[in-house]
Amino acid sequence: YVLLWTHAQLSDSGYLRSKKRRRKIKGLVARLESNFPNAWETQVAMARIQEAAKRWQAFAAALKSAARLGHAPSMRRAADLAESGEFGFNKDPQAAFEWRTRLARQGDAAAMVSLGEQLAAGRGVAKDEKMALTWFQRAARDDAPAAHTALGVAYARGIHGVERDLKRARRHLDKARELGQAEASFRLGQLHNQGV
Repeated sequence: YVLLWTHAQLSDSGYLRSKKRRRKIKGLVARLESNFPNAWETQVAMARIQEAAKRWQAFAAALKSAARLGHAPSMRRAADLAESGEFGFNKDPQAAFEWRTRLARQGDAAAMVSLGEQLAAGRGVAKDEKMALTWFQRAARDDAPAAHTALGVAYARGIHGVERDLKRARRHLDKARELGQAEASFRLGQLHNQGV
């Protein structure tokens, strides 16, 4: 009875909208029933789960509120959580795209890179490699290491609407490595193995 009541409460709160969360809760309930055969222990554990769900919803609401007010770190985190659908956020790649676009237009280089990656992969938005390249280039002008790495990979592979140019690839990857991007060293090693 307690399990059904708690499940109903979580459903009413909107926490169980995602299939992933429903599977997670069902697994947790099964573990609770096997680990806590005593009804009182099960009730206490389920109350803790319910309380955690409420806290995540409160966290999501506060983060969205701060993001709407233009707080850059909150916008960045809201975009990441909207894309993943974790911690009280519904999975909504379009909302993630909108947060990143707003932040990128304010000049945030990390958001520009994330926006470029989302556009290049077509995660929740129409795939647009040319626009992805534009965002990577804008972020690279601000010396964002991940942008230089993305451009280096683009030139090395001839993707995102650019022709293959190994010299430019190496130049971007060298810059990313200088800025501390570990992936750039790996990519430079790959170019070296190709004889560049």
